[in-house]
Amino acid sequence: MRFYHYTLLYVILFMLVFVQISYVISVYETAVDEHMEMEKKFTNAVDAAAMSLVFRESDGLLTADRDAAVEAFFSSMYSSLGIADDPEARKEFTMYIPVFVAVLNDGYSLLSFAEYIDASGGISYTRQWTETKAYAFADNLFTYRFMLDGSVTLYDREKVINGTECIFTATQKELEQGSLYQKVRASYPDLFLFDKESYENVRKAAITDCIEESLRYEFNVHNQIAQNYDIDYGFSIPVIDNARWSRSIDAPSLLVTIQGYPLYAGNSLYFNQFSFVGASISKATTYYIETGCGSGGWYSLYHRFDCPYIGKEGTADWANCYYDVKELADLGCYACKYCLPFGVHKPDSLSDPQE
Repeated sequence: MRFYHYTLLYVILFMLVFVQISYVISVYETAVDEHMEMEKKFTNAVDAAAMSLVFRESDGLLTADRDAAVEAFFSSMYSSLGIADDPEARKEFTMYIPVFVAVLNDGYSLLSFAEYIDASGGISYTRQWTETKAYAFADNLFTYRFMLDGSVTLYDREKVINGTECIFTATQKELEQGSLYQKVRASYPDLFLFDKESYENVRKAAITDCIEESLRYEFNVHNQIAQNYDIDYGFSIPVIDNARWSRSIDAPSLLVTIQGYPLYAGNSLYFNQFSFVGASISKATTYYIETGCGSGGWYSLYHRFDCPYIGKEGTADWANCYYDVKELADLGCYACKYCLPFGVHKPDSLSDPQE
């Protein structure tokens, strides 16, 4: 072969390698863009869930509403993915959400898929909450049931506290200083109950260990179910460091996971993420209604208490405040798109009625 033949061959090989590398780079650039877009949609859905995780009961008390939070999460995801009107696409998407965990003061429960026999005699699956599980563990003296608020219920199997009763509920300070526990403090001075730092370490470890053990079981079950839907992704418990766990179990929250969601830039590229949706159990987040919005005043908006736009379009009702966005939606109000960008807004296609 002549020299220019080798030159031409090297040029061809270089072009093939260049085209291949360019294709791979293009695929991953597209995947990065898709991942960022999916991250935004997931974050918006988590924010929507957080807004619905707290509601006001009839007696004025605030508590966590896990079902409302899950519904808000899915509604946001369906809308952002453009599948709100596609039942099959919604069903497929839910398979990439293996489990929700409601982390509440006295225990936790998991929303996962369960098998049942449908009307035709076939096997179908539906999501359902497990019973509330305690944050519990045992040693040679007690069985402990911890709470998020820092207290603990002790089952005194050996009756070492006062010799008669079996069940005691106390804070760490009461255990460390209370006269009721003076005898057991003297008998077992190195027991973790009587040292604040040790107590907190054990309490938080017990809570996270209980949740992680349940998650491992649920993820194994979900892998078996996913195979029935031709999903070959291996679902597994997310890696959550101790610092993240510690911050997330100081108050009620909802753990949301998404795994194996395919990024269409490549067959082996997936979106995986998890988030703790915190429930701020307080009256700090209050909402007010603005009535008489639009031409003829045909719709109402609700705003956060500190929104600068309240009253700009209609009349602000400062006499009544609300804590539950679900209640406001039931009243027919739309969310303000400025202070509540992740709420349900008046559709742009819904114009003012003609006079």
